Amino acid sequence: MNFKRALLSALLILLPVITHADPQVIPQFRGLHNSENAVLINDDEAQDLQDVDITDTGKGIRKRAGYNQFKTIGTSTWGVRGGYYFRDTGGTDLIIHANNRSIFYSEAGGNYTAFVTTDTEGSYYDFVDSYGYIWRANSNRDEILRYDGTTVTYYPSHPKGDQIEALPDRLAISGTSANPNRVHFSKIADFTSFTTGTDEADAFTEDIGLPGQKVNAIKVACGSGVLAWTRDSTFLITAQSQYDLSPTVSVSNTIGTVQPSTIIQDYGITYWQGQDGHFYSYDCNAIKKLSEKLDVSEFVSGASRLWTATSQSDFETGTIGAGLSASASPGGLVFSPTVIDSFSDGDYTSTPAWQEFDVSQGAFSITGGELKFDSAATSAANGGLRLANSYGNVGAWEFDYRFDANGGYPVFKICSETPATITPSSSASDDCYAGQVIRGGVSEIFENDTSKANSTSPTQTAGVDYNFVLERGASNEIKLFIDDVLIVSANDASIVNISTISFGVAQILSATPNWFFDDIKFNHFVSTYQTTAISIGSLITSWGRLVAEEALDGATIAYAVYTDTNTSITITNSSTFVSSQTILNNEFITLPTAPYLTIAAFFTRTAHTQNPTIESISITWDEGSVIRHFGSVDSDHRLLWSVGEGNTSVTNKTYIYDPRFDSWLKYSFPIDAPAKVSDLIYFGGVSTGVVYTWPVGENDNGSAITAYWKSKDFIGGDPFVEKDFLNYSFLGKAETGSNLDIVYTINASSSVSNNHSLTDPNSLPLRRVNAHLPSGKVGSFINFKFGNDDANAPFEIYGFKYDYRLRPWRVLQ
Repeated sequence: MNFKRALLSALLILLPVITHADPQVIPQFRGLHNSENAVLINDDEAQDLQDVDITDTGKGIRKRAGYNQFKTIGTSTWGVRGGYYFRDTGGTDLIIHANNRSIFYSEAGGNYTAFVTTDTEGSYYDFVDSYGYIWRANSNRDEILRYDGTTVTYYPSHPKGDQIEALPDRLAISGTSANPNRVHFSKIADFTSFTTGTDEADAFTEDIGLPGQKVNAIKVACGSGVLAWTRDSTFLITAQSQYDLSPTVSVSNTIGTVQPSTIIQDYGITYWQGQDGHFYSYDCNAIKKLSEKLDVSEFVSGASRLWTATSQSDFETGTIGAGLSASASPGGLVFSPTVIDSFSDGDYTSTPAWQEFDVSQGAFSITGGELKFDSAATSAANGGLRLANSYGNVGAWEFDYRFDANGGYPVFKICSETPATITPSSSASDDCYAGQVIRGGVSEIFENDTSKANSTSPTQTAGVDYNFVLERGASNEIKLFIDDVLIVSANDASIVNISTISFGVAQILSATPNWFFDDIKFNHFVSTYQTTAISIGSLITSWGRLVAEEALDGATIAYAVYTDTNTSITITNSSTFVSSQTILNNEFITLPTAPYLTIAAFFTRTAHTQNPTIESISITWDEGSVIRHFGSVDSDHRLLWSVGEGNTSVTNKTYIYDPRFDSWLKYSFPIDAPAKVSDLIYFGGVSTGVVYTWPVGENDNGSAITAYWKSKDFIGGDPFVEKDFLNYSFLGKAETGSNLDIVYTINASSSVSNNHSLTDPNSLPLRRVNAHLPSGKVGSFINFKFGNDDANAPFEIYGFKYDYRLRPWRVLQ
């Protein structure tokens, strides 16, 4: 008996080992997880996918819907860069899209009609609506406008920002070039007024961070607050007026954004793409990163940089030319007369040294900081001072004077003669232009000893200071002003080289008036400002625009930019810079990239009363490729973001976050400039003026959709042994005429593709397929990719599994 048992045991040992097959089931289908190794992600996650959606129950995966062309707008060579949907004051629903320089509306599915055609070329748009009005700002800071469905109204006095938001009772604007870190709030219940005042209802401003730090985006959030983003920070402005004590709260000092068009809201939560490429949410309590499972390294996430001069200290870091000032009107560059002598030092014989002449019947002295001429009591009294100077012939001389009794005539001259030959009287033969104030109620202009023009002078009062200007313009105009009021003028081109000035008096009345003279000044008509050498750095990839906030007042300001490899740039010496460009305001810089740049502004005016002003100068440049991304929300409250991925210059993908399942999906087309209308999204072409609608149909405007879902790398029950892969099974919706490609890859190297019809032979609503793998399919891990690339070929998959058998452990090298 024992012998038989021993024999049986021996025979059993000799028999082949019989093992059973183990199943691997995908329990349900979830989204993309490509930030982790494909063997470590969850069994229901995809290491790669495209153009699929999760079914409404969250159990299956299906091919997404397609899109169709809606209408074309504007310029075919420009993409659509702004979209919005609103109801106007007449109750009409309008789809808004912007392209190149124009903004269009479509009513009731009709063709687009332009209602704006003069915006700056290539702008990106920010829209907001309130009470039937749509408001527009854009990236080129054109004048803010409002549209009610019929009339466009521009608001030139509004801050020229690039972001705009509507609170319940105030309009908010940010991103001006003059104050990039400032958010402007309109007067309460009056979106048309941004005039600040002292009342609580008046318009006010809030500054975010340091001056010059740009606010890239704003969004109404958390009740009546405003979220504001810089590149690296997020703030919540809670101020309701200028008198709130704690108006701004720092939400994050590390998370900001460079993508203002990605900011969207749903169910009271704000979402956006951060400067690091990841996506975030803020529920007014805390910031949450949504995209932990996404590899964002391929997102085009370059930075847009800004340099700006907006304050007196900013401008004074540069070189301010003669006649310009940053202190006369703090915060801007303006013409300001150069004071030759104010007589405040009590000495007119030095610094500068005036020459006295013909003072036998009168004498000069300084009293109370003014130069006084004392005339003789009862006879004609002449006297004068003269001064050589180095100022050119295009400009204006001015001086302040007053007298203590009526009568007499002070004379002011600009000459080409030497000081010694000049006489105080206008009747003498001097190579000068002379302006004579009040002689018998008449003011005159003389050229040499010839009267060129005269005019009745306004009545003047003894003891009152008057500002007297004698001006020679660039076009031979000779003008005499009193208190900036033109009194008399003439044209004469015979004297061109003006280098000497003088003034004097010729008192011929029996009375004894005393004449007082104060500030002797020169008003420049041309001058140049040059910024400091701006450090751009070595990461620059392309230039942006030069933007100056300016007021010309009839004058001109021209600009030029100069680049070099170091800070020593002299704009008049071409050997000190590599390249230069004459540039218009708000124009792109087209120079080769370089680590340093300086900007020159050339001021030219034709009258001393013109006051051209620069309030700010700024330039932008890109580090890396910056592509404007867009965000939207679909009918299922999924969050959609079009992004640039890989080596691209335009957006090329849409990433979808489905908060129902905490899952990410990806579409092969970008949803740019979206306008959501009910269950449809109208979006624009990235480089053409075409508007599309999605979701519509089962193809992309006639083209097939390539859709797939690729599983993780499954390693079975024991990651340290090999497996025999035996078979797979799937269950899906029956789709007549459609098919499913199954591709399995073993050990990341050997891929096999099988095609299965989704037409059920028994006309059942479900399609079940069981398939054997050929023998010898052995490896450590396997993944499965299923989908198709056919037009009008939908699929829905509800379940998937495969079977494998473990092999014995063995040494692997």
